[in-house]
Amino acid sequence: MGIYLRLVLGRSEVVEMFISDGYKYTELGIIPSDWKITPLKEFAKVVTGKTPPTKDSNYWNGKIPWFTPSDIGGKRDLFTSERKLSEKGYESNSAKLPPESVLVTCIASIGKNAITGVWSSCNQQINAILPNDNFNSNYLYYWISNNTPYYETNAAKTAVTIINKATFESLPVVLPPLPEQRKIAEILTTVDDHISETEALIEKTKVLKQGLMQQLLTKGIGHTEFKDTEIGRIPVEWEVTILGKICEPKQWPTISSGQLLSSGYPVYGANGVIGYFDKYTHKTETILVTCRGATCGTINLCVPYSYVTGNAMALDSIIDTSDLKFVYYFLTNLDFSSVISGSAQPQITGSSIRKVAIPIPPLSEQRQIATILTSVDDQIDTYQAKLASLTRLKTGLMQQLLTGKIRVKV
Repeated sequence: MGIYLRLVLGRSEVVEMFISDGYKYTELGIIPSDWKITPLKEFAKVVTGKTPPTKDSNYWNGKIPWFTPSDIGGKRDLFTSERKLSEKGYESNSAKLPPESVLVTCIASIGKNAITGVWSSCNQQINAILPNDNFNSNYLYYWISNNTPYYETNAAKTAVTIINKATFESLPVVLPPLPEQRKIAEILTTVDDHISETEALIEKTKVLKQGLMQQLLTKGIGHTEFKDTEIGRIPVEWEVTILGKICEPKQWPTISSGQLLSSGYPVYGANGVIGYFDKYTHKTETILVTCRGATCGTINLCVPYSYVTGNAMALDSIIDTSDLKFVYYFLTNLDFSSVISGSAQPQITGSSIRKVAIPIPPLSEQRQIATILTSVDDQIDTYQAKLASLTRLKTGLMQQLLTGKIRVKV
C-alpha cells in the first residue's frame, strides 16, 4: 500500500511519485516516517577556525594539526596536517576540535569533508561540527558526502563561492534514530576500510613493480658480470642497439574529432583511447610513444585492431629477436627528454626516436623479464578492478542507506 503524490512545480512541470507505507515526502526527498529532518544547529555545535599570524613563529611548528581545505580530500579520517600549530597557536584559535569532529569546507570548494582523528584545529575556510551524543559523526560524514550538491546549491555565488556559518548550521539534515545512524555508518565504514586496504595494495604493488623494473632492466636475471655502456652498466651478455634497428617508428594519418564514432575500433591519440572508428591501422598489440604535446614520451600499448593517430608514434614491425613486452617495459622506464624538441609545441620526430639506445638481452631472458613484470601488472589490474567494484558498491549503498530505501536491522 501507499499513496501517489502529484506535485505541480510550474506552469507545465508536474511530478508524480509513489510513496510507500512507512515513508513520507520531505524537502530532502522521500524518507522513512520515523526519520527526522532537523537543522544542524538544533543537534550540534558548529565552529569556524582562523589563521594565526603567519609571520609569528610562536604560533607555528608545534605538534597540533591545523587543517585547511588542502588537507581534506580522499580520506575520511584525518590525523595530521601540512602545517601544525604550537600550543600558543592552538590556544589562540576559536576552533578547538576534539576527535570525531566533522570538517566541511565552506569557501570555494564547498562540501569536501572529513573527520578528525585527534585533537586539532582548522582555518576559517572550514566549518567544524563538534561531536556529541545526539548524532553519529561517521553517519553525518557520509550524509554530507552524499549531499554535496545540496550544500553547493545553498552557497552564496559571489566572486568566491561561500556558505557562511549561519547558513550552514541552519540547513536541515536527515537524521534516522541514533542506533540506525550507527549501523548505517558501520556498514559504510566497513566498505571504506576495504577501499583503503585495496588502495594500499595497489600502491604497494606499484612500488614493487618499480623496484623490479630497476633491477631487471639493468641487471637482468642471475648475472654476475657487467660492463659499462652508453646506457649504463648492463650484463656482459647483453648488447646495445637503437630502436631504428629493431622496429619501424611510424606516424599514421590523423583523423579529426568529427570523424570519431561512438563504437567501432578504438582510436588511440596522444594519451590513449579518444574514440572509435570504422577502420583500423593495427591488427596486433603495438607500442605507442606520444610524439606531440606536453605528454611527449608517454608510452602506451594499443589493443589488437586499433586505429593509431599521428599524435602517437607506432613502433611497427618489431623484429623476431626482440620481445614486444620487454621493449615496452624498458621504454616506460626511460626518460625521453633528450629526444624531445620544441617548447611551445613539444614533439618527438621519427628520426630522433630511431636513435634511442636500448639493451638487448638474449630473447629467452627478455621473455622472462617481460613475464615477471606482466604478472605484476596483472596483479595491479586485479586490485584496480576490485577497487572499482568497491567504489560502485559504496555509491550504491550510500544512495540506498542514507535515504532509507533500504532499512538496516538494529
